[in-house]
Amino acid sequence: METTKEGHMRGQTFIIDLFMFLTSSLFVVMLFLFMVSTTNTFRMQDERMQKSIENAADILVSQGSPLNWESNLSNIHILGLADRKGKIDPSKLQALNQTEFTEFLSLNPYNVSIKLLKDGTAIYSTGWYNSSANVAVTERVVLYDGSAHLLRIIASEELK
Repeated sequence: METTKEGHMRGQTFIIDLFMFLTSSLFVVMLFLFMVSTTNTFRMQDERMQKSIENAADILVSQGSPLNWESNLSNIHILGLADRKGKIDPSKLQALNQTEFTEFLSLNPYNVSIKLLKDGTAIYSTGWYNSSANVAVTERVVLYDGSAHLLRIIASEELK
């Protein structure tokens, strides 16, 4: 009779051990899948932000619409900074400060900084970004005041 009781105890112990092993294994697999999906979500968000500022940079180096939007800020369709010769127009650059440029560039969900740099020094800057959040950067070489400058756009996720 003792042997049967011992056999039941061993069987129960085996079943409990098997259940604990399967539960632990399932937990590890679920944790792994969660981490992979979270990483993919962050990567997609980063790619979306990068693509958004790439598109915004392309728009900014265009002439915009109407061509003289800086003279009537209530009638902006496309916010471009170039003049008819493809150079950055100083009056459009200054008018940019008076616009809701994130809306016109479809960058509403982000904090955005736009800088014009000459030899690494900012000669124009507007907006801001959060350097401690996810950040995307794009740059375009542009002509301004007769020489090559760098137009840098930096976007970050909004603070929650």
